[in-house]
Amino acid sequence: MPVWLAVDPVAVVLGVCCPGLSYTTGFVVSNRGRVAVSLVVSAPRELRRHVAVKPGALRLRPGERRRVQLHLCARQSFSRDAQRFTCRLSRVTQFGVQVAPLTKAVRGLGGHGVLCVQVLVAVSPPALEIRPANLQLGHVLSGVSTATASLKLANRSLMAQEYGFVNIPEDVRVEPGGGFGKLRPGEVVDLKVVYSPVGAEGRREFLLDVDTVLGLAARSARLHGRRSKSKTSMASSACSVQVTADVLVPRLQLSAHRVTFPTTSVGAHATADITMTCAAAEAQFSFESPDYLQVIPPAGSLVRGQVRREAGIPTHSTCGATITITTTVPQSGAAVPAATRRL
Repeated sequence: MPVWLAVDPVAVVLGVCCPGLSYTTGFVVSNRGRVAVSLVVSAPRELRRHVAVKPGALRLRPGERRRVQLHLCARQSFSRDAQRFTCRLSRVTQFGVQVAPLTKAVRGLGGHGVLCVQVLVAVSPPALEIRPANLQLGHVLSGVSTATASLKLANRSLMAQEYGFVNIPEDVRVEPGGGFGKLRPGEVVDLKVVYSPVGAEGRREFLLDVDTVLGLAARSARLHGRRSKSKTSMASSACSVQVTADVLVPRLQLSAHRVTFPTTSVGAHATADITMTCAAAEAQFSFESPDYLQVIPPAGSLVRGQVRREAGIPTHSTCGATITITTTVPQSGAAVPAATRRL
């Protein structure tokens, strides 16, 4: 009696898949004839390290339907093993899963005795690219100044990627989004690194690591696979930026960074005091000011333990000096607008 077998669907699209992660799909095999039949289901020999079919053998009674599971986990050698099935232009891999009877006496299977389910997949690692690979931030004052630098992060894979900068130092920020975001395939985003160091003086070197959610998941699966004696592996999706900065501790500290003068009548003058503290063994200083501001003393040096007298004003500070800032209002009778100047 004739045997009539069918598969549904005849083609399976897995889409874009990440190496190292498992993807599952399936199809249904039906026996629409009146005779029981034993079948073997198999993937191409070159891809059997990456593709598993369960069950690989089954027996269908008349009118019975069975679902066959297809598992894909692309290992590191997938691109080499699947070369014969992969289009170089589109990077899409197409291969057939065969459903064949065990006995040659079975007829009615398309003239070849074999049914075939076509599988289409594009295996693409979650590749990120970051430029530049090295950042030189130069001299940065500890606890006072902030250094910024620009980065470009690109998604070189065929799938959208969620990324994040992981394990970054506490005095570093990556903006926007706090170092987290999502990139479409081929998209490039501009990022800014903000570094505000604190602590001792010295050269600082550290890495900024960025990875994708899929990359982290694949590595986690690989570690689990090692415990179970699996050989699943993939290329790393993470990339890093080497950051270097020379952190300096300010040798002089000011008691105030902003001075406000009271309202002053024509011909009079106003003064304000600022105290400098020497935070090192010795420090030199000098002021640059506009013509209508006088700084006393305009320059000098400080050492720890020094007692000095400036402009007739005694200063009894073991590590400081007093600066007097004097402004003279011209006798023109015209009002002088408020002004802000940086010394």
